[in-house]
Amino acid sequence: MTRYEHHRSTSIGSRIREVVFGMEDGMVSTLGAITGIAIGSQDQYTVILSGTVIIAVESISMSIGSYISNRSEYEVNQRRIAEEKEEIADFPEQEKEELLQMFIRDGWPAGLAREMSETASKDPGLMLNEMTHRELLITHASPKDALINSLFMFISYITGGLLPLVPSTCHAYIYCNNLNWFVWDWCRCHQIFQRRLV
Repeated sequence: MTRYEHHRSTSIGSRIREVVFGMEDGMVSTLGAITGIAIGSQDQYTVILSGTVIIAVESISMSIGSYISNRSEYEVNQRRIAEEKEEIADFPEQEKEELLQMFIRDGWPAGLAREMSETASKDPGLMLNEMTHRELLITHASPKDALINSLFMFISYITGGLLPLVPSTCHAYIYCNNLNWFVWDWCRCHQIFQRRLV
């Protein structure tokens, strides 16, 4: 049976956002930094070392920032849900009327909307779920989502940062090999020339 995207967990959207942002920031930041260092130093090894340090430090920084922001958002949403729960307990009729108007606004017939709101108001858990989704526009999330998202950010930043750094590393490796071959050939030719003179 085909599993459509809208049947998947809503957390996948936040993880895709972390991956895209991490790769884009890692690639652009690293490319800009190593380009400036390459122009200023004219040394491939300085570029490689600097790029590696930049990727390491920035990936840690970005993953920590991602964790803090996602965790803070989760805690704020939990406080809003707790406040909504108190409102349902203190003002049940007003909350039921709010839910009724939301059902009607979404296109449900007035009679059916009233029946649905009456049914939901008799179950505090169902009522809280409906109000959380429809009024607060909060989807259910887990505390571990913040940690998972930060790991996605960490890995994607490193991946994006390596894209501009790897060509520089390959270029330095090829240059070093060519230089070694040049020195070896020069020494070999010099030895042959010396033997002929003798």
